Amino acid sequence: MSDTCLTLKKFWPGPVSVILKCPKIKKEMSYLRPLDKTLAFRCPKGKWLNVLLQKTGPLVAPSANPEGLPPAQTIKQAKKYFYEKVDFYVDTGIIKGVPSALIVLKDGSTEILRQGKVKIMI
Repeated sequence: MSDTCLTLKKFWPGPVSVILKCPKIKKEMSYLRPLDKTLAFRCPKGKWLNVLLQKTGPLVAPSANPEGLPPAQTIKQAKKYFYEKVDFYVDTGIIKGVPSALIVLKDGSTEILRQGKVKIMI
């Protein structure tokens, strides 16, 4: 098993987003992160979302906010950020809390970009 897989098993499922290199992003998905050829991946712990993902397969979505802005706490706020770029929204009421931790895995190392709900120690 690769070092990357062992690292992912350590953090997932849970509130940790992992940024990985994706040098061959298809043109129709370039809006996700076109400049640095990376994408953030997440394996959620919530049961209802995992049931949905088992039926649909992987879900591609932006974060709850554009970079540098506070996370959307309601669908109304999310729609202000993303308009019709998102195919559907799920209303779970007002969402308050700490964002996910954000780490980068590259060249066998782990870099913490943001501590989140889970504190990461490397």
